[in-house]
Amino acid sequence: VLKMVKKAVVKKMNVKKEKPLERKGTSLEYVEKMVRKIYLKMGNKAPAVKKQFLALQLVLFTGLKRFSDVNRILVKDLEFKEDNCLEVWMKRSKTDQKSKGDKFVILGERMRNGASVPDIMRWYLKAMKLKESAYVFCHIDQKKNECHQDRFITYAEARRVMIKEQVWLGLRKISLHSG
Repeated sequence: VLKMVKKAVVKKMNVKKEKPLERKGTSLEYVEKMVRKIYLKMGNKAPAVKKQFLALQLVLFTGLKRFSDVNRILVKDLEFKEDNCLEVWMKRSKTDQKSKGDKFVILGERMRNGASVPDIMRWYLKAMKLKESAYVFCHIDQKKNECHQDRFITYAEARRVMIKEQVWLGLRKISLHSG
């Protein structure tokens, strides 16, 4: 009996310790602030890590995708359309049961500040000098400010950068989730 009571008490204590994960995606207001400070104000002077942070947040937000769906996208998987849309091919996704791959489209509509996600993605790809075979979201050596094009960014790396950038941007807690 004492053993069962002890197990119940320990379980009750552990339940109290568990906090539900707070996963809050980025808001449109935050996206516009990121674009304003990184793309419009810093432009080409922005370090590679800030450019990548912005590009990743925009794809997650506008594509409504999971980090694990987009971190392995290659440059050759992107297609810029005539109507300023960006079509993205994913070889795999968490919801792709048959591993057939899937496309999603990011519209080219302009934000209040005049920027569009496809325009920012073109700027990002050009600034990073990524080859067709490179990962769009490659591993960045922050000390050298260079991209290792044959290595994709991990969740841990992206999260570390996101935490630094949200402080720099003056944003409250954001995540690597689409919304």
